[in-house]
Amino acid sequence: MRPVRKFFAHLAGGLGVIGIALFFLVFSCSQKLPTTPITSQAPNPTAGAVPAGTMASLSVGGNLLGNTVGKLIGWLGGVLAIPVENTTKTSLLTVQPGSLLQSVYVTASARFDSYKKATFYDFGPDGLQFLKPALLSHRAQEPNGTALYLWYFNPTSKQWEKAGSATVIAGTATFSILHFSKWAVSEDGDGLGSGGQQ
Repeated sequence: MRPVRKFFAHLAGGLGVIGIALFFLVFSCSQKLPTTPITSQAPNPTAGAVPAGTMASLSVGGNLLGNTVGKLIGWLGGVLAIPVENTTKTSLLTVQPGSLLQSVYVTASARFDSYKKATFYDFGPDGLQFLKPALLSHRAQEPNGTALYLWYFNPTSKQWEKAGSATVIAGTATFSILHFSKWAVSEDGDGLGSGGQQ
């Protein structure tokens, strides 16, 4: 057989093997793909050490806090964007790496109350503790340089207790949170101290 014919014979044989391999590859990948998004249930809220309750119905002053958002966060940490009801603002909750020993489905909701001049936050699962503080980046309504105050609702005394302050810089005031409960950020340093909740 001439060398040229021999070359083409080997080429045809090689292409035949490649063709068969491609056929099986295409056939194995030709399963029907869904035409609509697949919806799945949220991860089990009890994935961490502290079980999560239903956060969507919790209220401050009789009004719903807003839509509850959630995310599974573990040892590597993560960021949860929290839309603040009655505003166009979105606050951020940053769980730092190494803050949690196991994965937890973290939830949050927020609402701005124009009468009390405060933004109320509800984080879950209630009572969750962090090894390193979580950071609440509150998108402020107030101008830069304004002092804002962080409040914690004490379930034993049924009172709001002042837990710290921060100055608005570039539209944001950042607070440290070591555990989950009901929190609020207000402009008035004494605005929530005298009254209970609900």
